Amino acid sequence: MSKPKQNQILQKQQTRFDNIRGLIEGEMARYHIDNDMLAEKAYITSRTMRDKRRNPERLTIPELFRIADVLKIKIILKREEGPDE
Repeated sequence: MSKPKQNQILQKQQTRFDNIRGLIEGEMARYHIDNDMLAEKAYITSRTMRDKRRNPERLTIPELFRIADVLKIKIILKREEGPDE
C-alpha cells in the first residue's frame, strides 16, 4: 500500500474515533450521566471507562454496544453495493 493511501486511511480512522469520542461525551452531557454511572450501567470499571473514553480505538464492539444502549445511541451498519450488484 502506498504511503499517501495509508495516511488517508489512518486519517479517516482517526476522524471516526474522534466522532465516537465526541458523541459519547455529548450524550453523557445530554443525559447528565457521569463516568462512574456510565461505567456501572455498561458493566465496565470506572477507570477503564475513563481510559476508553479518552481512547475510543480501544473499545471492544460489545463495550461500544453497551455504551450505546445506555446513552440511547443508535448504531447503523450499512454495506455499500458491490460491483456485481
